[in-house]
Amino acid sequence: DGALNYPFGSADANPPLMDLIMGAFAFILNACGMSASAAAGASLAWGAVIFGTFAVIPAYLLGKEILESKVAGYLTAVFVALCPIAISQTVFSNGTEIGFVMFFTLFMFYFLFKGIKAMDNGESTTKYMVLTAVFSAIVSFSWIGARSLYVTIILMMVVQLLIGRFKGRELMSTAIYYSVPVLVGTLVATIFYAINGLLVSVYLGTLLMVVISLVFCVLFAALKEVPWTITIPAFVVGAIVLFVALSFIAPGIFGDIVGGISGFVGTYATLISTTLGFSTVATYFGFVTMWFGLCMALYRIYILPKNIDSRAFVSILVWMIVGMLFAITSKDNAAIFACTSAVGSAADLLQDRLQIILGIDQECRSQDCVEEDHKTRTILRSGRRSRSHTRPQLHVCIGCRGR
Repeated sequence: DGALNYPFGSADANPPLMDLIMGAFAFILNACGMSASAAAGASLAWGAVIFGTFAVIPAYLLGKEILESKVAGYLTAVFVALCPIAISQTVFSNGTEIGFVMFFTLFMFYFLFKGIKAMDNGESTTKYMVLTAVFSAIVSFSWIGARSLYVTIILMMVVQLLIGRFKGRELMSTAIYYSVPVLVGTLVATIFYAINGLLVSVYLGTLLMVVISLVFCVLFAALKEVPWTITIPAFVVGAIVLFVALSFIAPGIFGDIVGGISGFVGTYATLISTTLGFSTVATYFGFVTMWFGLCMALYRIYILPKNIDSRAFVSILVWMIVGMLFAITSKDNAAIFACTSAVGSAADLLQDRLQIILGIDQECRSQDCVEEDHKTRTILRSGRRSRSHTRPQLHVCIGCRGR
């Protein structure tokens, strides 16, 4: 229906995956005797509610994975389920893709973090990389705003490469792990927009941003043997020169790369581009959820030096910070990144367990003690010693867990 797009008769800039899936359900309803219009309306009306409700499942898995506690998973799911902005963006008859996208985005980050933890433990990350890429493609083929997710993953990669460079780690595998999901999602969206003649007007900025970022990161990883006193300044200067040149030679493209392209024009573009601010987001998330999440992000920054060797810890911290910043840019991003504050709130409510998860040394108050290195956990219990696989670099006391 050309009247649904602005200006009248223009091409729809929204990727079609959710519409196609809802169309399949509408076809089934129509085959069961419901009229075509009623079937289409029912599918769209119920789609946002169903996927928004089922988003608590990946929210639970994500909270459990990050905080390593089933209780934390349940609390994260509860915070997401009760989050006002998530509810308002997925209400019955809304018909938007946000509930659908939120569901698959949470799964994307869940498998991303599973792979990062596997990387910390020296395990294979291939299956997690593939699963992350699959969900990345689904999100990219469903939501015009997926750029914010790829910026988040790219920033994770940049931070990991910089830390790995100073720690003497192998960098190429890290660059590939983060790059593949971003590249797959971007290519899926690029093909869609190119076929529909919208690549330049809608997606060129995101495409160039991704290509430039991945080229710089992979090249940085490939030059690992070159002294960092040469590579880091060279890459910084190269990036500055590139963007300054673009700002003068092609200011339009420069603006698209830095700020993206909304895909909408006129009054509607103005209405959806309003920045929310932290106060507004606090009302959308709930004040407790918002500020607890922010406090937890600040606390993790404080203890970052003790956990700098953990790729998972660093990546989760970047995800929380960047997600909270993106949440103030639009209502859609606020709903999609609501889980960052939800995880922080769950962590705050599990303070005792959190101290163990984050690796804070505690004074031993019992005969039970845990000493952990990069590969093994040694448990001393009544003079007996056993060993098992665990997380890196912790020294905590089991007796302080209150078990």
